[in-house]
Amino acid sequence: MPAAPSTGGRARPPRARTDAHPAGGRGTRAAASPRNMVLSAARTGGTVVLRTPPGGARLVASVIDATPDLDVLGCVAGNDVVVAVCRDGTAGDQVLRFFRTTAES
Repeated sequence: MPAAPSTGGRARPPRARTDAHPAGGRGTRAAASPRNMVLSAARTGGTVVLRTPPGGARLVASVIDATPDLDVLGCVAGNDVVVAVCRDGTAGDQVLRFFRTTAES
């Protein structure tokens, strides 16, 4: 694709398409489900740390936030880590079981 002229007369590189799918193809949304996104999980007290592939933390955190049965006070999502703060250790175990069950189904 040729470079697009800018207002100063110099050429600038073309912009990347915003509708392009990550990983190069359509159908990658199906692969981006919670069952495929949690690589590891650990709990300490009422805090659960979930590791995801790069870019997967937001999806996992949104699933936690949208699941009313989980007793989670809130989530912080980075690029590949989700920290979920639970009311207590029992709720942390519940989050771990939720993702193990989801991963196995």
